[in-house]
Amino acid sequence: MPNVVGRRSLTSINRGDAPQSTIYLGMPAPAPSDPDYVKFVVMDSILGGAFGSRITSNIRENKGYTYSPGSFIWGRFKTGYWVEAADVTTEHTGNSIKEILYEIQKMRDEPVGNAELQGIKNYLTGLYVLQNSTRFGVIGQLENSNYNELGRYSGNGEEISDRRQNDDRGRR
Repeated sequence: MPNVVGRRSLTSINRGDAPQSTIYLGMPAPAPSDPDYVKFVVMDSILGGAFGSRITSNIRENKGYTYSPGSFIWGRFKTGYWVEAADVTTEHTGNSIKEILYEIQKMRDEPVGNAELQGIKNYLTGLYVLQNSTRFGVIGQLENSNYNELGRYSGNGEEISDRRQNDDRGRR
């Protein structure tokens, strides 16, 4: 995960008797042209971007605070940001934020197990095939590559090995 410069802040907007709160928790992310981008995509999938992710398992499956949390990377030209979003029951807003931050810290501090990493790699490989199974999908990939000046083939995918992913953990 990137080192965030500045201090942590939280903004809360009181919506009276609303039954749910909407959480958006974000941080800077590598741009698609960054050599660490593919590793960040893997991290995102493990943390919150896939249905079986850590945050989903924690605040949806284990705690029942929300139905469909999820994270995404919003890539922009030469920049990007990562967001975890969740609509949670209002009474569990604080605990949900606490659990999301716990999972982020755990991702920073502990190696990803081989089985978990292999599962996400399999998921991302299948997702890539599905995303490129139509003309529009291929055109979208080409447009993204052109927009972000990625060239024809970046080769970054080969760098996602179990050891490499965990060795780079301390740099995130």
